[in-house]
Amino acid sequence: SACTAACPVGTFSTGVGGACEPCAAGTFQNAEGADACKTCPMEQFSFEGSPWCLPYPAPSHSFNFRDCVDGEAVRDGVGSKAMVALPFGTTVCSTDGIFLNGVDGFVDLSDWEWGGETSFEVYFKPQTFTSGTAIFEFSSGSSADFVRLTLAGSTGSVMFNVFGNGQDNYAVGTNVLEAGTWAHVVATVGASELNLYVNGVLVGTPVMLPPLPLTKTRSKGWIGKEIWSEPPFHGTVAYMRFWNGVAL
Repeated sequence: SACTAACPVGTFSTGVGGACEPCAAGTFQNAEGADACKTCPMEQFSFEGSPWCLPYPAPSHSFNFRDCVDGEAVRDGVGSKAMVALPFGTTVCSTDGIFLNGVDGFVDLSDWEWGGETSFEVYFKPQTFTSGTAIFEFSSGSSADFVRLTLAGSTGSVMFNVFGNGQDNYAVGTNVLEAGTWAHVVATVGASELNLYVNGVLVGTPVMLPPLPLTKTRSKGWIGKEIWSEPPFHGTVAYMRFWNGVAL
């Protein structure tokens, strides 16, 4: 590798001692210490600094926390520029993303209307594992209506959970995460099933029992926090994206 220190995924370096540069939109790099980026296949796209390519269509909303500024909001990079991700508590920005300390740090997202078939993508690095800790949650502030991605157990498992109208649907990936290691997760809500992908591998596909999430504006949209009393997420989040009306 041309990097003196391994460049993280989504970046590359072209010269000895050179700085790590983000991969351009339409390219990707899923390996550390790379000296070039790879072009996305046909019918796929990527944002700047992406470790993966994704199928079209482009997302409804996108929040990139790499190179964020401590204490300042991150604006939606795709949809309404009025939508923001606002940090609370103890958070630290870096070129990797936003670090949440596992005590009081979390990110609050602007409210928006969504429901039905939906997809979520998040790229994060957990530092510790506490069962029930939320990587993200969207709810109306009660246990009667929520969508969340949580750590499940203390051994690197993750669960995508959709609850509404008394019906609980969930997909679990067992022992698929490692502390201190980046993970790329895509979770989709389809008309007939949930899909949970970790680092490009399908790890859970249970039958989706009705109803799909109601189309409504939910008052709680959080990264690193949920409505229960579980500890906040401890680790770094690079970005999060949403597709409303699409099950990837």
